[in-house]
Amino acid sequence: MRGGVETDTSMDMEHIYFSKVLGIVNHKSPTKSELERVKAALARSEAARDFEIELYWKRTTYFWGAQVALFAGSSILLVNFSSSFGQTMLINSLMAYGLFIINTLSIAITWLWYLLVMGSKFWQEVWERHIEFLEDYVYGQLHKSYWTTSHFSNSPSQLPFSVTKINRALVISIGLFWFQGTVVSTYFLIESLTSGLHGQLAIYLVLVASVLAGTFYLISTFLTRHLRMSGLGTEIFRCSEQGNVLFMRTTLSRR
Repeated sequence: MRGGVETDTSMDMEHIYFSKVLGIVNHKSPTKSELERVKAALARSEAARDFEIELYWKRTTYFWGAQVALFAGSSILLVNFSSSFGQTMLINSLMAYGLFIINTLSIAITWLWYLLVMGSKFWQEVWERHIEFLEDYVYGQLHKSYWTTSHFSNSPSQLPFSVTKINRALVISIGLFWFQGTVVSTYFLIESLTSGLHGQLAIYLVLVASVLAGTFYLISTFLTRHLRMSGLGTEIFRCSEQGNVLFMRTTLSRR
């Protein structure tokens, strides 16, 4: 025991799990009432896992809607900017500024979308871990077992593709698209503002843009820290060989 936290190197996490989480000391030979408790816990875990997946896709729909709206607004402004380029500096500046604002806002929304993907995956895996412990005593190792074709193996080049990693890569690609749009719109904004003016103004605008970029970075760092959970709870067990840690929440608030 280390600082009130049990540690184990025998990889017997099942005993710790059932005794600490379900209050079942002898999980190898559970009583009838204990088995009913396991069945109820398994049903609850499966329902919670499905609920987390459903919530994720609902939230993803909101982000896709925001992305479509921002892309439409950016496209309209870009077309109007192209047709109005060469007119008054005020019109060009307003169009370029609108493009800059939309692209910057899109980067922020895409960043929040990425955090949502990571947070949703965490809670889905939490409940899947519960299912992996409980299913053996109800319907066997159904959740842990799967069939695959012969051309898949544990070789890195022959593993099946991960849906989660593909989804994460999609969000990152959208973020890179908006980042490129921000760079282009920044160039348009500086070009429209410095058209026919002294070159020192361009240097001034670059310095202002650098300050704004630094401010955005500090704000994003601050928000990332404060968007995290308030805590995982109390650590009650650590398996040093597998690197697994079991936490017990002491509050109902977890999101």
